[in-house]
Amino acid sequence: MDIDTTTGLGKDTFGLARVSDGTRSYPALVRPNGEVLDLTASYARANDIYEDWPRAFDRLVDLNEREAAGGVGINDLHLLPPTERPQVFGAGSNYRKHAAEMYTYNEGEYQKARQEGESDDAFFARNMEFVEQKRATGMPFIWMATHGCLVGARDDVRLPLVGDQHD
Repeated sequence: MDIDTTTGLGKDTFGLARVSDGTRSYPALVRPNGEVLDLTASYARANDIYEDWPRAFDRLVDLNEREAAGGVGINDLHLLPPTERPQVFGAGSNYRKHAAEMYTYNEGEYQKARQEGESDDAFFARNMEFVEQKRATGMPFIWMATHGCLVGARDDVRLPLVGDQHD
C-alpha cells in the first residue's frame, strides 16, 4: 500500500481530525494527500461522528468519493484533540513497576492492603507480585482520565510544575 508521507494515510483511505483555522474548530475528513473536507454540514461536532459509527462510516465513505475538498490543506490548520470532552479510558499491562508503585505509595484504598508494620519494600514486593499475576492472566489495568489529558498532534504536553515523575 502506498503511504503518503504528509498524512501517513494509504491510498484510497481517509482519516478524521478535529481542526481549527484560527476562527473556528470543526470536524474534518483528511485525504491521503492532505486535502481537508469540512464535515460541519453533516456533523456539527466530532463526537457526532462516533455516536453512530456504522452509519457515519458509510456517510464518510460517500462524502470522500463525491465531495471536493475546498482548497484547504492539513498543514494550513491546527490539529486539535480528536474529540471534545470524551470519556477517556486507558488499559495496559506494560507499566507493571508503575502500577506497583501506585499501590504502594498512593494514599487511599490501596493502603488498606498493607499489613501492620509492613515496610515499603515488602509492600512493594507484594504489590509487584499482584501486578504480575494480573498480567499473567491477561487482565489489563484500566483507568479513567479527564478530557484535559488530550492534546492536538502538534501541541506541547504541559506538565505540572509540581513533581518530577509524571504519568
